[in-house]
Amino acid sequence: MNDFQYGQWVQGTDMCGLSSDPTFEDGLSSDYCWQPQNCTTEKFSKEKFCSYLKGRHILIVGDSLAKDFATTLIHMMDSILTHKRDKVRVHERICSGGSKVSFLRNDHLTVRREGSPHHDGGDAEVNLNWKSKLHQYDILVLHKGHHLTTLEGTDKSFKSESTETINYLKKYALPYKKILIYFLTTSPPHPFCSNSTPILTIVNESHPAIYNLNQYQNTIYTKNYSWDKIPYYNKFHKELFHKELNATIIDVEAMSILRPDGHNYATAEEIAKNKYAGDCLHYRSTNIYQNWVKIFYNLLE
Repeated sequence: MNDFQYGQWVQGTDMCGLSSDPTFEDGLSSDYCWQPQNCTTEKFSKEKFCSYLKGRHILIVGDSLAKDFATTLIHMMDSILTHKRDKVRVHERICSGGSKVSFLRNDHLTVRREGSPHHDGGDAEVNLNWKSKLHQYDILVLHKGHHLTTLEGTDKSFKSESTETINYLKKYALPYKKILIYFLTTSPPHPFCSNSTPILTIVNESHPAIYNLNQYQNTIYTKNYSWDKIPYYNKFHKELFHKELNATIIDVEAMSILRPDGHNYATAEEIAKNKYAGDCLHYRSTNIYQNWVKIFYNLLE
């Protein structure tokens, strides 16, 4: 579906047209570029990005990782987040006001359960209404991330939710407006993210990126959060969205597995005192997110 998922991290953001992250203390974690194995990518350019957009507007729908993707894109376009902004919504103009980037949080990528409570009792607004906004946008980036537990809590219901969303788009949206659809895969978290050194091993079909977990890590990773299912669901959604909607896949799974650095990680002592210490899912360094945006830039039609 695309040739960007396999490759290696090489040092030097200048070769990508990216910038190092000045807010992150570890310069090494901020200065890497993803080099695909089977193709040559174009350096990121704000001017060319605007010329490719041609005044079109982008809507990004998904969970908190999709928000990080959206806000990184906005910052890379030298736009400052000045408009209505919170943890579930982002709206900002780019390209001298000629285009708009918006994010609406919808953890389950559903068109039905709008405003449903978070499955673990947290935020109430995690499934915002996005279907009524589609007519305002020309490019749709969809992301179904780490909220694997639906209200029914079954594999079947998780898949049926995605199928329902696809059927809605095919019936009520795409016949009336040309919308380019992209599907952003999700990145598995790192149970050992206190390791601050990137893994630079080449990833390809013969040498997939895998985790070697101890018993404690395996319990957290598989039993507590079902994170081991993420590659399975990524594969399912890549195939489904590409087949049914001809969606272009922004595949960031393998490249992100190789980056246990850059998180808000905690020491073993901190975790022993508080099992919720640290965050091995979201990245504190924007370098990884910048490279996600660069793939989107290279796939933009």
